Amino acid sequence: QQGADQAQAALIKAIESRRIEKLARTLEEVQDIEFSDDCYVREATELLQQLRAARQVLTEAISARDPGPLNEALAAARAVELPDLGKAEALLKKLETVVSKLQKAKGIDPLRQALQVGVDTRLPSSILEPFRETLHRREAAQRALEEAMDIARVPSLVAAMAASVGMDLPSEEAAATLLIALQRS
Repeated sequence: QQGADQAQAALIKAIESRRIEKLARTLEEVQDIEFSDDCYVREATELLQQLRAARQVLTEAISARDPGPLNEALAAARAVELPDLGKAEALLKKLETVVSKLQKAKGIDPLRQALQVGVDTRLPSSILEPFRETLHRREAAQRALEEAMDIARVPSLVAAMAASVGMDLPSEEAAATLLIALQRS
């Protein structure tokens, strides 16, 4: 009976620690002991399964480097009180910061720089691709604006400026100045 009491105390301590390795080791150590009530064995076994599942999902989310699933995996890990989440939380914060910079990037060069940071941070292409497309649209609009300025005709300049609205392009101000000059002449 004293061995069973010590084993039960060890199980309780392992459950409280929430450490997968400690739970697994303790369950293995007490597997041959007969308890009058095996509620702690059942609780430790269920907790071990939950912790392993949460760690597996978290590991996969860290590898994928997508802030959405990583945030969900962290929430699930917190729900089962998986310990040592600091690195995953720091990664989530870093990834969310990079995505935020991508979303806020104005113009061509800031978006290009934010995309490079996204690539360097190893964000998944599913996140980066829409920003790449936005960059290509902005670059095309910039080229069209420059061409319209070279032609120096009001209709083509008006059309190019209309297509570039909200893109914060480098030539927008010069195009507006040229348009005013052309309309006055």
